[in-house]
Amino acid sequence: MIPRFGIVAAVAVVVLGGAIGGWMLWVGRSPFEAVGRPPASPAAGGGPGTVTSDEPRAEGAATLLWTLAGHTAPAISLAVSKDGTRALSGGSHGDGAVRVWDLDKGQPLTRFAGHGDKSDVLAVAFGADGKTAISAAGPQDDSLRVWDLATGQERTQLSGDIGYLFRSISDDGAFAVAQEVNAQGRSKGFALWSLEEGRRVALVDAPDHASALAIQAGGDAVLSGGEDGSLTIWKAGGEKIRSFAAHGPGITVRSVAFAPAARLLITSGDGPGVGTQPSRAVVLWDPETGVAFRTIRNASLFALADDGRTLAVAGDATSIRVIDVITARELARLEGHEGGVTALAFAPGGRRLVSAGHDRTIRVWALQESQPHDRPKQ
Repeated sequence: MIPRFGIVAAVAVVVLGGAIGGWMLWVGRSPFEAVGRPPASPAAGGGPGTVTSDEPRAEGAATLLWTLAGHTAPAISLAVSKDGTRALSGGSHGDGAVRVWDLDKGQPLTRFAGHGDKSDVLAVAFGADGKTAISAAGPQDDSLRVWDLATGQERTQLSGDIGYLFRSISDDGAFAVAQEVNAQGRSKGFALWSLEEGRRVALVDAPDHASALAIQAGGDAVLSGGEDGSLTIWKAGGEKIRSFAAHGPGITVRSVAFAPAARLLITSGDGPGVGTQPSRAVVLWDPETGVAFRTIRNASLFALADDGRTLAVAGDATSIRVIDVITARELARLEGHEGGVTALAFAPGGRRLVSAGHDRTIRVWALQESQPHDRPKQ
């Protein structure tokens, strides 16, 4: 059985209330004590629409820089270049295109349409050299493609074996992971691919434990979430490092990520749940103990800035909440999308946020520096 880590491992429990549009639960000693915020840099670009929160706990503000249109169906994947000047967006069924945007000028740059309009672009990333874009799509196309940003030409195409669907690309653009599914659509395991070598380097049998997948930068580890609510960390070769119950029974893990600047895992899950378990939540975990340090209810999408503490979340509502995960303060609430949010991504430095919505737009926000950070009372 997978060991379940509970409140007995914690030293304190603090519950913070509905000013952040749900409940935030803090359990145990904070893992963020060594994580600091880099100095703020002025946001480039401009545009109307300063958005502030009416909630009494909300602080700071965000300026809507650009509203970008072009997708014919909602974008469901986003990535920002390492220099913060460009973004990639991947369209869903009915669009299936990858678009490149200039974030400084608020203009479209390139459109890649090789996946076809019957596919969902499930993941996008910039190559390590900044000269290529990488996209993974399915289920009609079932391919991963590498595009030349200068010429607009396709450089490479990888097709997963029958029953495999590329789900995630590492932040450095060096690796991709594909989910194996059976005829009933349930996860059977996953395969790790080296994009530089253009081949599969590992195959892992993990029934019902690969509903969500992420790769650590450098390809050293894979994080998988299960249809049973569990989380598992794997070595790149397929050896299991650690597994814990995480979201619990009745919850399917929908999205997972390695935090870039802190020793944390981030997940989202939903389902009927059991008992007091939240039916939809974004959770931050200590990978060593399996203890949840933050649970943000009524949220299903997330992006964590590279400072390791600025978190953006969204759920069924049209608003995006930007939260300091150390103090649990809401730093800003962003309103603008119509019909809900479909993807989120921070630019390096955490001072810009890119969002996609059901309204088929991409929005670029400049986040202003908030008040000095306080530690939560223990």
